[in-house]
Amino acid sequence: MISWVELPLEVSHLLNPAFCGLMLHKAVDSYCAERNEAMPFPLSYLVLPIVLHEETRRVLPPAKTTTMHLWLQRYPQARVGFALRATRFVEFTSEGLRFLFAHGNLLLVNGGGASLRPSARGPVGGKALSELGPEVRECIRAAGLVGRWFANCGTPWTAFALWGIRP
Repeated sequence: MISWVELPLEVSHLLNPAFCGLMLHKAVDSYCAERNEAMPFPLSYLVLPIVLHEETRRVLPPAKTTTMHLWLQRYPQARVGFALRATRFVEFTSEGLRFLFAHGNLLLVNGGGASLRPSARGPVGGKALSELGPEVRECIRAAGLVGRWFANCGTPWTAFALWGIRP
């Protein structure tokens, strides 16, 4: 990964570990609330390339009533370039996860495979949602939707297959 000081300013601000961690935490929390079990670890690597891609985020449905499978049938363009995007987000996802683990906001549990669960400590950051900008609020909403989608789409491998990639 390129050093943080070498990244363009916009990239280092948008993809900093705390912000990425906030999106990841929201997805894990939503998954766990929906399914009442920990989220499989591999799914965390799909969250940021979906949520932080503006063109994809703008066409996400307002609620989980539209399944991920049906939505991807309606918006196949969301898969265009997704494999490359997912590859580019691996390091940012890893940094966000390390940030959450280091601050005690996320737990790695093992119940037949590595899974993620939010800790009792809650999400990162201290600002109220109303204090955040509209784009950040939209990213948080999208992360929650993606977490709920993952909880209802079957196995992690199904989610990967729907997005046209392999772990």
